[in-house]
Amino acid sequence: MPYEGGSLPGYFVHARGTTAARTPCVVHFDGLDITKELLYMRGVPDLARRGIAVLLMDGPDTGEAIRFRIYYLRPDYEAAGSACIDYLEKRRDVDAKN
Repeated sequence: MPYEGGSLPGYFVHARGTTAARTPCVVHFDGLDITKELLYMRGVPDLARRGIAVLLMDGPDTGEAIRFRIYYLRPDYEAAGSACIDYLEKRRDVDAKN
C-alpha cells in the first residue's frame, strides 16, 4: 500500500462465491497489539465467502508498520485510511461505490 514515500503492510483477500467482476471491499485496520495476521481469523473468511473482499492492514504504530517500517501513531490517522481507499479505487476487482 503506497504511503508517505514508502508503504503500509497489508493483505488483500479476494471475494469468493460470486461471479461479479467487481465486489465490495471492507478495510480492516488492527489496533492495540493485534496484527493483520490475527485479524484474518476474525470473520474474514466469512466475508470472502459472501462475496466481500477484505483489505487487512497494519496501520501506523501497529504490527509490521511500526516494527519494520517505523510508522508511528499519528493524530490524523485518516491519512492511512485515505491511502487504502486510494489504492482500492484503482483496483479493477473492487467496486469502489459499495
